[in-house]
Amino acid sequence: MADCASQLGSAAWLYGTAFAAGDLAAVMDALEIDRVDFYGDSYGTFVGQVFAALYPQRVRSIVLDSAYPVRAPDAWFPTDWATAWAGLDLSCRRSPSCTALGSSASSRMQALIGAVRTQAISGQAPDGFGVLQPTTVDTGALIRLIDASGDGASIYRDVDAAARAWLNDHDARPILRMVAENETATDDNPADFSYGLYTAVICQDYPLLYDLKAGANVRARQYANALDQARAQRADLFAPFTVDEGLDSQLYLTPLDTCLPWPVPPKGIVPGVPLPPKVHFLAVPTLVLSGDLDSVTSPADAQQVTDQFPNARHVVVPNLTHVVAGGDLVGCTSSIVLQFVQNLSVGDTSCTANVRPVRTVPRFARYARDLAPIVAVAGNKASDTQRRIAAAALETAGDVVAQWYATWGTDLRGLRKGTFSYAETTNGYEFTLHNDRWTEDVAVSGTVSWNTNTNVVKAAITFSSDAGSSGTLDLRWNDADINAIATIQGKIDGVAVKGQRIAP
Repeated sequence: MADCASQLGSAAWLYGTAFAAGDLAAVMDALEIDRVDFYGDSYGTFVGQVFAALYPQRVRSIVLDSAYPVRAPDAWFPTDWATAWAGLDLSCRRSPSCTALGSSASSRMQALIGAVRTQAISGQAPDGFGVLQPTTVDTGALIRLIDASGDGASIYRDVDAAARAWLNDHDARPILRMVAENETATDDNPADFSYGLYTAVICQDYPLLYDLKAGANVRARQYANALDQARAQRADLFAPFTVDEGLDSQLYLTPLDTCLPWPVPPKGIVPGVPLPPKVHFLAVPTLVLSGDLDSVTSPADAQQVTDQFPNARHVVVPNLTHVVAGGDLVGCTSSIVLQFVQNLSVGDTSCTANVRPVRTVPRFARYARDLAPIVAVAGNKASDTQRRIAAAALETAGDVVAQWYATWGTDLRGLRKGTFSYAETTNGYEFTLHNDRWTEDVAVSGTVSWNTNTNVVKAAITFSSDAGSSGTLDLRWNDADINAIATIQGKIDGVAVKGQRIAP
């Protein structure tokens, strides 16, 4: 960061959001555009607030999707971590397979935290590009993993079952894979994400635990004092983790020490004050959207944004994570946004009840015999053992679709062994499996097609088990259905199998 600041020199303080808002207004002037309908998500909501406050006559409507306030009342943004932790139980309560377990997901996670405090879990696991990496699950890795759950539903889908796999069966592979994927080193191409630009913005605009107008030694003392104060007075900041465990994990809930080496601001720029106190928000029609599982910009943060605007409505959508416009599978949130922009009123939001909950993994099992068999329907001739193998094959197909959300590459590894790849099609994606082993004893090959227009997932697979069974199966489910049911039919060892089960 010190080298970055040195490279930027006096330009280090020219990247604040107010400057960007001025650039937007200048572009509008050049294009002879008087007013716009502004949509922003995540940091775009920060831009939207600044633009609307400085140029209120230039906006017709404002949509702030997954918002956090420009005048943040707390430099720690504590509601974000609280939302991530609460999301463990919230997503579990809404999933039949998780609710059936009885005890809470957070209690099981606390047991896993206690276990890794005593002895970290280490092993090889595939990262987000399918490359095997030496991976360690310690308290820092768990904090980062839980915190990242707000980026997408895949962590909430897998994490409770992964915790149980270790606690009950000493099966480390599921939780190791989750950590390896979460900590994948991605390309540092600044065209995709510029860490220098990010730092220049947050050091100018975000609340800090120290004063950048002070010298390095004073900043360091202020920062140390802020941490001591948090330890003494805010011990639950990262509960159930300690404050020091949270700090050691290097979470980016807040800039923390990132800006300590940033240069002293020039006269006229006040760090942490993106808008002058005298600037107020006018009654521009404003829609604020939140997912109730969003731990990146929590619904509580978004409510603070809503309260700033005299003519704002906050819509919290159940079961969604960060960035919700178009983030559901039934077109609900995009229709709300379009209705608002067209009519300058929110209108009917009852479709949010149709946004499906996260379907959690019932169990990560080493062997097919440990799974509940699929439920037989008319025409089934398969035995209990054969229907357990069918359940393993179904979970394998569901796992590759879920991995689309969690990974970066297109040529990936199965949970235990084997590989799968995927490619985009005109209607969605097609996955190709090569001896993919979600359990250790059932190898699955074939194709899984996911139509992202209809949300229908279909699979045509072959499989073989180490016990000598083999067969072919056709699978189908609608991924958008609440508590979707998968249908399974085919043959195992020449015997007809027909059944159903909650979709993976």
